[in-house]
Amino acid sequence: MKILIPVVVGAIIGYFTNWLAIKMLFRPNYEKRFLGIKIPFTPGLIPKERKRIAESIGQAVGRYLLSPDTIIDSLSNQGVGKKIQGWIGNKIDCLRANHKPLKEVLDNTWNDYTGVLSTIKGTIGSFILSQIRKEQAIGEIVSLLNKKIDSISADKIYDIVERQLEIMINDLSNSNELRERLGSIIRENLRNLSQDERTLGEILPAEIQGSLDKYIDENGELIGQSIRRILKDHSIKNKIKNSISSLITENINTVFFVFISPDFIADKILSAIERYIDNDEANEDIIFILKNLLNRLMETKISDLLLGAMDVIGEEGISQIEDVIIQALSNPKYKNILSQIIRKNLEAREEENKERILNYLDKNLRIILNSEEMEGAIFRFVDNFIDEILDKPISSIVMKLDNANLDKTYDFVKFVFNRFLERELPQIVEFFNIERIVEERINSFEVDFFEDIIIEIAERELKAITWLGGLLGGILGLLSPLLQMIY
Repeated sequence: MKILIPVVVGAIIGYFTNWLAIKMLFRPNYEKRFLGIKIPFTPGLIPKERKRIAESIGQAVGRYLLSPDTIIDSLSNQGVGKKIQGWIGNKIDCLRANHKPLKEVLDNTWNDYTGVLSTIKGTIGSFILSQIRKEQAIGEIVSLLNKKIDSISADKIYDIVERQLEIMINDLSNSNELRERLGSIIRENLRNLSQDERTLGEILPAEIQGSLDKYIDENGELIGQSIRRILKDHSIKNKIKNSISSLITENINTVFFVFISPDFIADKILSAIERYIDNDEANEDIIFILKNLLNRLMETKISDLLLGAMDVIGEEGISQIEDVIIQALSNPKYKNILSQIIRKNLEAREEENKERILNYLDKNLRIILNSEEMEGAIFRFVDNFIDEILDKPISSIVMKLDNANLDKTYDFVKFVFNRFLERELPQIVEFFNIERIVEERINSFEVDFFEDIIIEIAERELKAITWLGGLLGGILGLLSPLLQMIY
């Protein structure tokens, strides 16, 4: 009994003292006073040093347990990579089995996706516009056009121009609008000329007048022969004879005609004219007369020459003039002449025309790209393109993803993920400030809750410490009587 009692008492004391020490870590929660004097060991150690403990735990977690390096190492190991690959594969399999339109899926899972979609469309449209309106993009387009123009054979361009010119002339030849406009132009010019007070010599260039004089001088004999041929024509002779007879009848007394008829006199005058004309010396007189007539004609006013021209020509005459002009346009000979003139002009100014074309394209390209019409067209294109994608079944979008493409997709995701881990995650971890989060979180716990957490974590260990105290107390209680027995 002398041995048992000290052992039991020592064990009880050891157990109780350890139990009390553990309790005093958490209790009391607040400082206790008796008669105004603070009771020692109040509050408990953990409530008293709560802030320091929270700060230490926060530092331990932030610096050692959840440091950026630790998180990056954990996320970049092979197991995480395989999980990502498996997750991607499962998601794609689910998408392949989903035949609903993407629009319907978004509508069912995202209530306000239309607003975000509208913003995305606007952003993409604005981005495209900003890119194509850059000076560099415009320069690239103009440079491409320049290369394309250089690669086109000049002969091909000329052939195209000639074909288009021929088509245009054929169209004009059959155009009622051209005929109407020609008629309007002819009428307008005849009216203007009928009121023109200038002489014919003032209008015709001096070169033309000189050419006419020179032609008369150099071709007097030919002109005389032409006049002789005309006068010897039977119909012309009859007209001249009738005109002379009428003139005699109107100006001579009829009593005179009892002795000589007007036709007899007309025949004699006509014969005298023929004899005069047949004389080679008459050529000089003819030239003199023609020049005299030409000089008088040049002194005549345009308005006098065209007095009543509209009435004389009439609509039929204007129509004939229109036919002459249109027939001239349709004549292959004139078409070829016009084509050759245009081709020579283009060939002579090839570099200049090329520069003009490029300047024209450059100027109008800038106008088009900066126009409201282009802006509206880009936004409509983006809107229709995205709507077309949204109307497609999800399965059709991912159907072309075979194993090779799936591996590429995984490699791409892995690449992006690793780049994110290397470049962005450390900054994000530092931004969150895990030390401070843990510290603030611990400080926000109630002391009882904090006690429950620690006891839950170390319950077995704390019980072991308590029983260890009882064991040590019992051993110490046993040593006392044993020592007494020895000594």
